[in-house]
Amino acid sequence: MEIFDGCIYVEIPYAKLTNPNQVFARAYTEYEVSVGFHTLKYKLFKRYSQFRLLYKELKHEFIFADCYKNLPEFPKKQIFGKKLKATITKRRQNLEKWLNSALQITQFLPHMQNFLEIPEMYQPLVHDFTQSHQCSLSDLDLAVASFIKRLSKSEKKRGKAIERLENEFFNARPDISERTASILLSRLIPLCGIPGVGAKAFDILSKLTSCDMFRYYSLIIDVMMKIDIDLLREMKLNLHLTGKFLAEQAFHLCKIIEEQLTLKSSSNLLIYILNNDNEALEAYRSWTRPLLFIKNSQENNPQNTENWKKLNTQHYSGGLNIKYRKISHLFEMSLEIEIEASIATLVEIITEPALRKKWDSLLLEYDVIENISENESLVSIVFLSDKNEKMDLALSCIINIQENYASVEYASVETPKVPINPQFPRVHCSGSKYEIYDMRNKPEEAQSDGALSDIQGERISGSNEFRSKIVYKTILMPDMTKFLCSEFVEETNFIKSSWKNLKELAESNDFNSFHRTPRAKKNTIIEALEHKVHFHSL
Repeated sequence: MEIFDGCIYVEIPYAKLTNPNQVFARAYTEYEVSVGFHTLKYKLFKRYSQFRLLYKELKHEFIFADCYKNLPEFPKKQIFGKKLKATITKRRQNLEKWLNSALQITQFLPHMQNFLEIPEMYQPLVHDFTQSHQCSLSDLDLAVASFIKRLSKSEKKRGKAIERLENEFFNARPDISERTASILLSRLIPLCGIPGVGAKAFDILSKLTSCDMFRYYSLIIDVMMKIDIDLLREMKLNLHLTGKFLAEQAFHLCKIIEEQLTLKSSSNLLIYILNNDNEALEAYRSWTRPLLFIKNSQENNPQNTENWKKLNTQHYSGGLNIKYRKISHLFEMSLEIEIEASIATLVEIITEPALRKKWDSLLLEYDVIENISENESLVSIVFLSDKNEKMDLALSCIINIQENYASVEYASVETPKVPINPQFPRVHCSGSKYEIYDMRNKPEEAQSDGALSDIQGERISGSNEFRSKIVYKTILMPDMTKFLCSEFVEETNFIKSSWKNLKELAESNDFNSFHRTPRAKKNTIIEALEHKVHFHSL
């Protein structure tokens, strides 16, 4: 197999006179037909009678069509001298000219593909390129073509083929056609379940379906859900989810598949795709409810509670309490603070963009992209790390207010409605939840649903008429953990100052007079020593 940068083409480079072994059989001329299309190259042997049969089919169907008039004259039958070398050479050249002319006519393509015996898997691709007159492959198409070529050579070189695909594919600029995407996935997905190369293939597949890694991810997802469901089983998602390969990428793909199946009212197929592995399904469910997962792990193993580390907040009012820990690949942070403000006031300060920017020291941008319902919205958030590195998140925001209680939940979503900003990476938050309790009454557990209302009354600032407690928990995925708080030391002052700002803002008499604490990191020896003292005093 070789790569050709051009549309399908045909050559008849050779013709030979064949003498059958049968006694009464006559000698006949056989023409070698060389067919090429990008990664595809093969040879056929056809007799003149077969060419003539194709000619008659086209003539019968298209004799009155304008396109038929563009064909050159078909080589005529000859009674005398047809076995002469000069006659065979001339006929070979005229047949080649006639075939290539017929290939340029879209209406003839089904007949031509059958005559040339083009493999079924290539026929749609040939049709797409020929019909659109886009004979040259894009960089993405060439990367796929090279990948297919390398896979066909040797099973031992599959790992290198996958590495080359990653380097060539994600550096390419032009877009990708649905047919090329289908061919790529049909080759890549089965590799995900093969030991030795599965991790590499699975990593590429997760990148192809991530909005922050591939600009045409929605097309890839759409094509992936159209292929044979048994091919999806070959990914061995169940093995990846149970930690034998790449659990994080497996969760990402499982979530996409489940969402697409739900849209098609076929969510029960997920367990089938997981090869009927109930352990893997439970592992996936635990990723979708990380807070519950951590709660259960505490109850089943009390020693886990000893893994918490506390920040020094003794000089902060409101009983500010911040602690954090790592569980497996996840990073959990918990925070509590009491504020003299109503529940409605605190919900507004947390979710209203202008107010959020005033108190959150880590925040650069907070934009509401779409209000999905009365209590649910899609938001885009841009953070700035202590190293002045930007990152953004696409999140769903769900607000739930009940009597004496409210919650604000954020979770990362994959959606083209929040486009990728090429200037900084997109990271993911597995779970983030604010719970607000009215401290004048016994805290009650939140209900499963509820709409944002004014049951808590108007905002009353600077007064002890209202007193609420915020309990904040967040679960950070590895990419965000690495970006934001690899050691969770440099960021702690900004986090503590943010909650101090929130309390002051909620309790202030004049919101407009409140100014956020300047977010400037002083690069001094004294401040660095202070950071270390605070950290080692925990």
